[in-house]
Amino acid sequence: MKQVLIANKQDDEVKELKKYLKRYFQLSVITAPSEWTSVKSSFDLVLIDHNFTANSGIDFLMDILRSQKLPILMLTPSADPQIAIEALRVGAVNYIVKTGAYLEFLHIAIDDAVNKFKERQEMVDTISSLKEKLQGLEDKRAVKRPVFLNVSASRPKQLSRTDSPARKAAPAPEPVKEFNLMEEIISRFKKGDVNLPTLPEINSKFNDLIKQGANLNEVADFLRKDAAITSKLINVANSALYRGIEKTSRLEDAITKLGLGKTRQYVEIIANRSLYTSVNKRFLNLVEDLWEHSLATAYGAEFILNQLRLKTDVDIFALGLTHDIGKLILIQVIGELEVKGKSRGKYDQKQILSTLKTYHGKFGAVLLNRWGFSQEFKDVSMYHDHMSKVENPSHEFLCVHFANLVSSSLGYNIKPLPVVDLEKSDSFYQLRLRPDDIDLVRKKTKAYMDGIKQAL
Repeated sequence: MKQVLIANKQDDEVKELKKYLKRYFQLSVITAPSEWTSVKSSFDLVLIDHNFTANSGIDFLMDILRSQKLPILMLTPSADPQIAIEALRVGAVNYIVKTGAYLEFLHIAIDDAVNKFKERQEMVDTISSLKEKLQGLEDKRAVKRPVFLNVSASRPKQLSRTDSPARKAAPAPEPVKEFNLMEEIISRFKKGDVNLPTLPEINSKFNDLIKQGANLNEVADFLRKDAAITSKLINVANSALYRGIEKTSRLEDAITKLGLGKTRQYVEIIANRSLYTSVNKRFLNLVEDLWEHSLATAYGAEFILNQLRLKTDVDIFALGLTHDIGKLILIQVIGELEVKGKSRGKYDQKQILSTLKTYHGKFGAVLLNRWGFSQEFKDVSMYHDHMSKVENPSHEFLCVHFANLVSSSLGYNIKPLPVVDLEKSDSFYQLRLRPDDIDLVRKKTKAYMDGIKQAL
């Protein structure tokens, strides 16, 4: 259980907090700032109430952060929102307003704060490690310039009439420090200027419904609550991929035509599509290209798996759909920083693409971990562009890896696209594919994308 320290000087409130939180966490309590120095346990989170000090607990929060890196959650009054703003400004992970039934969901907020803090630290540590490795590689590659002896240096220089022995050469200007986009992103994460997106809630609720064995009518009743999903499912059922003699106009008919398996898949697609947005219009084309790439990869991976008759317990379509989610996060963060005016202006396109390529794997793995996805999803996100780092890749990994290359070869990806010889790829070899399999996967993926893009 997580260790939580409660900083609150009111006995009645402490009793209430302990009553609600004891089933979720190991709890310790201090009632005055002076007790902090005598606490010997290490904590996963400190819960500070605004009543803890005369300065609304802000001074105690700052004292903790001067000496330790700890996630801190503030309990703030509804009558003074400025306390919450100040708490976030000086370093609290989040705050909860003490109003209504806040105690009933406080444990969720604590878990979220701990996870958010860990993710930020993981990102910072990972980026620092990557930068050190990259610097090491650069140092090894650096070629020392040969030093040539200047034979004229030994001869005394003849002073001209304009020369002055006392005159000194002007100091060379200091080199301008190169701006690093990744450092800017990490800095903003530390300050809490950007946050990770949340998984669409309908995904988990719908999957739970299917696992419980819901029938067609129960599924339809659930999906009908979301007008956008209802209309898009009907569009899909009437698309070139599934259209029959009669046009479908009812949700129940659309589900019957698609089947529960495909209905679940398209709910997943529609819900994930809502993530692919940007507050910055400059990046809308990048986001759209990334969405098409993810969708094409998902279909291609599923087709390859079925074509090779490989068995799996993993949702291979979802595996392909989320493999590049790290790029989406970085695009949204960069776009948001520009729009909010918290950047150095517009970022260079070349630098953006370089940042996406270098860091998207780890960012994607962190997000998928936060969403509760399995290790297979995190591995695919982390290593799909670095397959050599995976000792024994699963056949699911190989299918996504090859489908990723195929979708790029069809033009579904962020431009400019790398030129890849599909027959020389490791996944082509390990899946034991044949050259005509490449043509088949390309043809089927292209047909799927042509048929589904208009419906969605």
